[in-house]
Amino acid sequence: MAVLWLKTIHILSVSLWIAGLVALPLLLVQARHAAAQGRLHRAARHAYLVLLSPAAILAIVTGLALAGLTRLAADWFSLKLWLVAGLAVMHVLAARQVIATFGADAAPTPNLLRASASVSSGLALSVLVTVLAKPALPDLGACLDPGALRQLAQASVSLSSCGSTASP
Repeated sequence: MAVLWLKTIHILSVSLWIAGLVALPLLLVQARHAAAQGRLHRAARHAYLVLLSPAAILAIVTGLALAGLTRLAADWFSLKLWLVAGLAVMHVLAARQVIATFGADAAPTPNLLRASASVSSGLALSVLVTVLAKPALPDLGACLDPGALRQLAQASVSLSSCGSTASP
């Protein structure tokens, strides 16, 4: 029953986090046209500090708790963690965008803000596809062995066959 509650809290917090990461840059695009910049600044700071950051922390903590409780150790899970790390980077960039938009520095361009929303959307979609599809990833460990690059170059071996003894 604890796992069900954790999953529910995790999904809700991830949803809020992603929605904020996509909506906040698009809100900042409006800062150039807003007559009441003070209100928009307060709204952006409030959204980041009161909604996005706690949702991000809750999503990560519940995700780690779920991984620990279910003893999850799969190849796709490491890919998911890398994608979530990308979302964490986008979270930090969102803070920088809020500060730059209303600070003395040059504000980010609307295209940069839209690109930020797009990257966050792409990362979120990638996490969703990874979690739902649970793809089997090729073992690239053998590709890191000494001499593997030479084997690749000489034998035109594909990455999926790194470390195999079969000839092409």
